[in-house]
Amino acid sequence: MPALEFMAPAMFVALVVFLIIGLPVAFSLAALGLISGLIAIELGIFPAQFMANLPYRVFGILSNELLLSIPFFTLMGAILERSGLAEDLLNGFAKLFGGLPGGLAYDRLASNVALWLSAALSDWCSSCLRNHYAGDPSLIGLNSLGRSTW
Repeated sequence: MPALEFMAPAMFVALVVFLIIGLPVAFSLAALGLISGLIAIELGIFPAQFMANLPYRVFGILSNELLLSIPFFTLMGAILERSGLAEDLLNGFAKLFGGLPGGLAYDRLASNVALWLSAALSDWCSSCLRNHYAGDPSLIGLNSLGRSTW
């Protein structure tokens, strides 16, 4: 089927167009999946019964209790960021290890251990970990201490 060979590149181009237009990624992917599914049904690539089962699949995914943790992780990460607790943790380790040779490495290692232990023991730390691995809290901490980030 020649139409099947052009579906993946066409989907990629459509995704790029959706993102350039400014649609959010989640809506772009959902719309692209539905539109591509309807086109594939019209071209006879797969039967319409696949689309009929879509509500059951969505309900099955949304009824998973583990997915409830995602908004709670986001909420607790936002609370930690706004309260300044995550920045205080990183600044404390930066002050503790800042004078040592290789202090940034010790700071990162100690804050990694603290953040991963707290994430393993409770549900409060996903946004902290995201910011920590993005590197900006350590760089902000170094800049506030008057040190160069390079």
